[in-house]
Amino acid sequence: MCFEIRAAMPEDAQQCARIHICSWDFAYKDYVPLDIIKEHNARRPAMWKKLLAENQDVHYIITLDHQAIGIITINPQNESDLPDTVYELSGLYFDPDFVGKGLGTRAMNWIKTEIKTRGFHGISLWVLSQNDRAKAFYIKNGFHPDGRQKESGIGTAQKERFIYIFGDIL
Repeated sequence: MCFEIRAAMPEDAQQCARIHICSWDFAYKDYVPLDIIKEHNARRPAMWKKLLAENQDVHYIITLDHQAIGIITINPQNESDLPDTVYELSGLYFDPDFVGKGLGTRAMNWIKTEIKTRGFHGISLWVLSQNDRAKAFYIKNGFHPDGRQKESGIGTAQKERFIYIFGDIL
């Protein structure tokens, strides 16, 4: 099996949108109203086309045997209560057919290495409070909730912040 993570290119927009859509359908169906999921998902193709054309943030595509199976977005965080030495993982989505196969951990290891190589000392991310599967995944990969919560902008769902620190330096 050939597992690869590479920069997403404009020609990947359709695959990124497909993965984003099916992952939302899979992950959020039990606690986000279907009409909200559909509303957000309807915008995904145009959103990804624009993001990749303008190279907003830093987007990566995860492939397995040259098939797109996941997407990653990492970028500088803009939280006033965190130091500039923390980078943000603002998106990690997988095609549901590839969830639970250990590929998320491989992607997370890549993310940690990439962010550390850029000279940062920690990673922040936001996860929906009801998304127990995702929270368990992040905890398994060394993240911990820091107690910060806010509105998600997705219906009434709240989100909470998780932090990963490289060593004990922040």
